[in-house]
Amino acid sequence: MSMKLFGEASRYVDFSTSIKNIGFTVDSKGTKYGTLTNNEFKPYKIFTSTFDPMSLVPLTLEAMEDGVIITFRNRSSNAVSYKINGNSSGTINSNNNATIQLLHTGDVIQFYGSASSYSSSKISCNGDCYIYGNIMSLINGDNFENLKVLESSGAFSSLFSDNEHIKNKNSANLVLPATTITECCYQNMFFGCTGLTKAPALPATILANNCYEYMFQNCSSLTTAPDLPATTLADDCYDSMFSYCTQLTNIPTILPATTLTTACYHGMFEGCENITSAPILPAPTLVEGCYCTMFAYCKNLTNITCLATNISAEYSTVDWLSYTSSTGTFTKAAGMNNWPTSTSGIPEGWTVQNYVD
Repeated sequence: MSMKLFGEASRYVDFSTSIKNIGFTVDSKGTKYGTLTNNEFKPYKIFTSTFDPMSLVPLTLEAMEDGVIITFRNRSSNAVSYKINGNSSGTINSNNNATIQLLHTGDVIQFYGSASSYSSSKISCNGDCYIYGNIMSLINGDNFENLKVLESSGAFSSLFSDNEHIKNKNSANLVLPATTITECCYQNMFFGCTGLTKAPALPATILANNCYEYMFQNCSSLTTAPDLPATTLADDCYDSMFSYCTQLTNIPTILPATTLTTACYHGMFEGCENITSAPILPAPTLVEGCYCTMFAYCKNLTNITCLATNISAEYSTVDWLSYTSSTGTFTKAAGMNNWPTSTSGIPEGWTVQNYVD
């Protein structure tokens, strides 16, 4: 018998022979996940194949060149500590700024905090850095690995905004694990971060007002957006989230919510000129401003499926398909014949067909 363990460095353990008192690990840091005693497996921690080992790593910036200076403007209520290359290095007190130099390529700085919100705080760098690890180490530096609840509005709003030097590392993800989120918690968080190519997973299924508003706006190198599983929306929750991400090509295949809220998807993909197919939009009834300018200036968009049967709400589709491709395919709910022919409805020149489940 064999068992596969999942993690940063998966292991197969063969139980076909008599084995006693064996411990084993699944990640490169030597974390113990279970033991065998008299052939009986006793787990300490069990993870599925979707477990991301970066959840165990504190928020990390890694220098991609010598001499990078990290600046942390701490506007939280408590001090933030940091380590360089795993060594205790310093503290950034509340309402203080710190500049920390990473002397060599590959040097890392990791942050540990104890505040519920970093609204108005800012982390920046003057040279290229990888960013990865679990953002929740700023909330509870001693016990962040399983933390999935945000409690304060604006928790990470604008934290990395306009930082053109942060970049994704292929072998290490940035983790935003919260499943309970708050108003404005990620608003503007990566606005203008032109070096990012991939957005982190966003697992929350119940959203809060403005939670993702402008989160990745003007991230001009971003190519991949995460799945967005939320089924309970809130006002302005996705407003302009990916607007003017001009290199974005990989987006969710469906936005699963069937009950919409005011301006929930307003401008969400506006200016994403490289997307060719929109997510399926299953909601039957539109509300004020929900799809307003959602795909405006997506000049290569040629395919959209919208199953709405009630589109009477004010501004619900105003200019939602303006400046898209001159030809395309619009898939609608069977029996829905009230779509106007316009960029606020179905663009002239597009082929119309009924949705077949």
